[in-house]
Amino acid sequence: MTQTAVAPKPRARLDAVDGVRGLMALMIVLNHWSTGNMWGKFGWTGLYNLLEIFFMISGFFIALSALKPKPWDPAVVVDHITKRADRLWLHYLFSVLIVFVLVAVMALARGHFDGNYGLLDAVVKNYHSEGFSLNLFKNIFLLQAFSIQHYEINYNYPGWSLSVEVFGGAVLFAVLSRFKAQAPWITAFFGFFFWVLLQHDYNSLEVHVQEYNAFVVAGLLRFFMDACIGAFIFTQVSKIQWSKTWQFFEPLIWIAMLYILWRPDSPHAYKDYMMLPFGALFVIMLTKSESLSQKIFSTAPFKFLGKYSLSIFLFHAPILMILQFLNVFQHDKGIMVLVDKVLVLVVVVILVIVFEKMYFALREKFNLKIG
Repeated sequence: MTQTAVAPKPRARLDAVDGVRGLMALMIVLNHWSTGNMWGKFGWTGLYNLLEIFFMISGFFIALSALKPKPWDPAVVVDHITKRADRLWLHYLFSVLIVFVLVAVMALARGHFDGNYGLLDAVVKNYHSEGFSLNLFKNIFLLQAFSIQHYEINYNYPGWSLSVEVFGGAVLFAVLSRFKAQAPWITAFFGFFFWVLLQHDYNSLEVHVQEYNAFVVAGLLRFFMDACIGAFIFTQVSKIQWSKTWQFFEPLIWIAMLYILWRPDSPHAYKDYMMLPFGALFVIMLTKSESLSQKIFSTAPFKFLGKYSLSIFLFHAPILMILQFLNVFQHDKGIMVLVDKVLVLVVVVILVIVFEKMYFALREKFNLKIG
């Protein structure tokens, strides 16, 4: 097995992938906005499995960058890590800054409100704990992937997943860029290896900051498993020809994925791991210009969401904290539960655009960059 080229029409593929990221980011917002009984009543208890798709896509594009036909050069690895830190870490730091500012403002004003404080209470409680300084250090430098201390709190919900992406992605890129010819075997073996570890030790894939051992958290293993699957797909995807068989099974794959995300009947171990083959097939479909998946997720509404997908992912936690603090959109019965969900998404998207513009304005004004 040797390295292969990626599928044709890369711009459409990128648009489709970004569109999927945007949609999944909104679904994660809903997963974190847990007011009312909507999810318990109607299902959708498996939305955390969306991260499998996120991580597979990351692995795919890490392989795309690492397996370019160039000689091994450590400087390329350093450059890749620096660019990812510049794109992800600074963006994340701004989201943590927003959390701190909001916590300070809300802590002063909380006597005038009667809401569910959620993340606000958690951050304030952590501030008064003995492990605050070390936990602050972990959060600022995105070290949630490592078992430095007993887990306290993420000041921004997605911080742990960004941490495993940054550090796990750096390792994967370095290995693949060094061993290009062996990439298919390496990714296949380690994807299976980390699946065995997770299957043996956990009843589901709902793992994130649980300490796997004295060094790393279980979420890092989850990333490596999914990212290796995505990287393996990259090495093989050009060999896969679109056919009427794919066309027939495409909507069935969608239905299977929706059922895995829906599944109102927990426990859910086998359904978690079923997301791996169906998620892999979905990623393959996104790379094929003939697929309905690529056509749908390349349309304007999804491209719009894709443009802001990272900011939705990073900024939605402080926005939800504001809404919890103000005690709005809190209905728990009838059609208003659904109306609340829609309004929450609208507010999140609007404020995400505002926060993103603030972030890039600050970067430009103070010339903030890494490297």
